[in-house]
Amino acid sequence: MTIDLQKCLDNREGFLVTGNHDELAELVFSDESDEYAFVGARGFFDTGKKRSLIPDGYILRGAFELGDILSGTSLFLMLYVFARPGFGECRFSTLKLKKPLVAKARGSRKADGLCKIPVDRFSDDFLAYLRAVEDYANGGAPDCPSKCGAFFGMPPSELIEGRFTPAFYSPRNRKIRSTLASSKTVELSEVANILMPRKVTDAARNVLVLRPRNIRFPVDLDSLERGEATTVPLRKGDIVMCLIGEENHAIVFERDGEEPVYAGTSMAVIRANGISPEYLCFYLSSDIAKQALSSLAGGVIMKRLALRDLSVFPVVEPSMDEQYYLTEYAILSGRAPRNYQDLEGLKGAEPSAAEEILNAEIADRIQAYNEEQLRSFLSSDIRELNTCFSHGAYKAAIILAGSILEAVLIDWISEIKHVNYFAEKYMVRDRKSGKMKPAALIDYINEIKYLERPRWMKEADMAHQIRKKRNLVHAKLCIAADEVNEETARMVIEYLDKVLRTRGAHCLG
Repeated sequence: MTIDLQKCLDNREGFLVTGNHDELAELVFSDESDEYAFVGARGFFDTGKKRSLIPDGYILRGAFELGDILSGTSLFLMLYVFARPGFGECRFSTLKLKKPLVAKARGSRKADGLCKIPVDRFSDDFLAYLRAVEDYANGGAPDCPSKCGAFFGMPPSELIEGRFTPAFYSPRNRKIRSTLASSKTVELSEVANILMPRKVTDAARNVLVLRPRNIRFPVDLDSLERGEATTVPLRKGDIVMCLIGEENHAIVFERDGEEPVYAGTSMAVIRANGISPEYLCFYLSSDIAKQALSSLAGGVIMKRLALRDLSVFPVVEPSMDEQYYLTEYAILSGRAPRNYQDLEGLKGAEPSAAEEILNAEIADRIQAYNEEQLRSFLSSDIRELNTCFSHGAYKAAIILAGSILEAVLIDWISEIKHVNYFAEKYMVRDRKSGKMKPAALIDYINEIKYLERPRWMKEADMAHQIRKKRNLVHAKLCIAADEVNEETARMVIEYLDKVLRTRGAHCLG
């Protein structure tokens, strides 16, 4: 069978399985073809009832993301291909384009209409991606720029029952699952009780409710909104995790007070048992865990993580003592400043003759607005950075590099604004909520980039690379990452040196 994607996308000549009516899927599978190809909604086969529609003897041969291209809906569409066993490779693609449609129809002023695929609005890049999907689905090689989509295959023997989304089978997610499988893990339900808040009939009104918008760092639980009570009042130490959307963020609930706070219905409340809540929160918020959890999420309209998947999710056992995670979480949540003496436990021995990777004299030569605070801070942190690096504590060295960068940028913005932002919080507007929030490192970099343009553009890019590597270290406290090594630490510190030169320092020459 040759797959004609144009016909699959045409509502008159193909079948569009949206998830609302099983009859359409039954019609698709009504004849006895060797292969079935049709456009359907992502997540349509997430339930056992929908999977039972697939005829016996057929398995997934391919799944290809098409994106949000159905007018008047929020459905994310995919091309599915089912076939009898005997083919050599399952094929998949994920769509990288954020905007597959152009603003207006080409040569037409008519509205798209409800539940219509506006082919005349497909961008040139998206058309190139669709051609590549069609070629790849038919056994050829994808001829498409990498910016449009990712194409990959795997043996049919590696299909996992009940999983039909391309992202789940991506090389990165398969590597993550392999890493977790080879690590010492336990299922989440073995180390925590998992509660799913639900609505209550005649529930109390005007109570404090923690919602998805509150699951973020730095943690702010003083601006909770009011609503109706649910079945789960929160306890101090609960991990609250958002189950909807592309990323499943988590925080530890640490609010004191007599007034109860309830978890929203789109949350999971995880009560750790015999394991540090702070560690568990770090783990579930890590890049690796979030990527793996996102690939498990189902749903036709909005991605949602199911209790069954969360319960059996593998948790890597912590490698450091509980106090380490308590300290790290307090810093990440915004409750405490970093005290780098806490990193002493990462060192393997007393300092010895070591390579001075970042010249300590930088502390004396850098231009400073808050002289006493910045000089003292830099002197101690640069010595600490060199010691950590010389003893192979690359994780600590990268964290320290980020701290030094942040201190210098806070001093710089203090000079520009004529305010000591070591003593006062520098506030910026959150792009998503529109509310004011304390600045983080990303905000300081962007502010300096804007205020000092065009001369600081290249340095800003390097600063963002330092920030990303520091975040990678924070996010992977529990899992050994190949990227946290000597090469990465050297790169981060080299970038740091170049960025600091813009404040009058010349460290390496």
